[in-house]
Amino acid sequence: MMSAAELGVELGRRIQAERLRQNLTQQTLADRAGLSRPTVARMETEGSTTLTNFLAALVALRRSGDLQDLLQSPPAATIEQFLGEQPTRKRGSR
Repeated sequence: MMSAAELGVELGRRIQAERLRQNLTQQTLADRAGLSRPTVARMETEGSTTLTNFLAALVALRRSGDLQDLLQSPPAATIEQFLGEQPTRKRGSR
C-alpha cells in the first residue's frame, strides 16, 4: 500500500505520461488548465499540487471521465442493502 506522498508522485507520473502521449508541452498543458508551467512541472516530478490543480490538469487532458469509478459504492452485501432498505450512514462512528 502506498503512502499519500508516494501516491502523489505516481499520479504526477501518470499526468506526465498522458501529457507526453498527447504530445503536449508542459506550457501547453499549463495554458489549457489555467496553471503555471512550474505548477505542472512540480505536479509531474514531485506529485505536489492541490486537488483543484490536479483536476484542472485532468480536464485539460480530457481525462476527467477516468474519475467515474473512483469511490464507487461497494456492491450490496445483504439483501437489505440490495433493496435499499438499510439507511445510509450520515457520519462515522466515534
